[in-house]
Amino acid sequence: MPSNVSNRIDFSKPTKRIIAGRSGYRCSIPGCERVTIGPGSQPNEVTLNGKASHIFSAAPNGPRGRGGLTDDEIASPQNGIWLCSNHGDLVDKNEGGHYPAPLLFSYKALQEAKISREMQDLYLPIAWFQELLIHQAPVFQSETKARFGKVTMITGDNGTGKTAMWEFLASFGDAAYLERWLPKTEAEKDLQLSVIYHDGGPSRLGREFHDIVW
Repeated sequence: MPSNVSNRIDFSKPTKRIIAGRSGYRCSIPGCERVTIGPGSQPNEVTLNGKASHIFSAAPNGPRGRGGLTDDEIASPQNGIWLCSNHGDLVDKNEGGHYPAPLLFSYKALQEAKISREMQDLYLPIAWFQELLIHQAPVFQSETKARFGKVTMITGDNGTGKTAMWEFLASFGDAAYLERWLPKTEAEKDLQLSVIYHDGGPSRLGREFHDIVW
């Protein structure tokens, strides 16, 4: 509940257990997955080296703001991500600029999906796009970057590049989606794209089309 002094909204102990349990007590940052619970120094002790971190901030002036959430929503398990002690401190540095809320929600969803599959003994690959980097292409300015969250909706007028963006993404599964975007004359720019995606850790793929023969 909110503090009378700072209006900070902390997670209750049951909520922290829910957040930790849904992550398998592992850090939710892709590529880390550090186990955060284990034997303590005494035979009857357990050591916990993790924390339930707020995605939208516990305090009004926190690093990611409140995002228009109510007090109950701020305090809910849906607004929490389980992190190791190192990443728990890191995500709030620089006003949370390197870890915006949509990115943390995606990390949370990816971790929970992986734990759910492990519980079912299903070790299927799980991945999601984090960023599309349009180094050079029609419609877009050079070095355009698009970052995606757990759910991303792209809106805009006709001709603003919505279809192009999705076809660029789809081309990493099937290059045929790029056919109409390839340069047809020497005056047109070469096509250069790359994506950053997560499949248990950050990875990068690129597509470059040079020296087209006309």
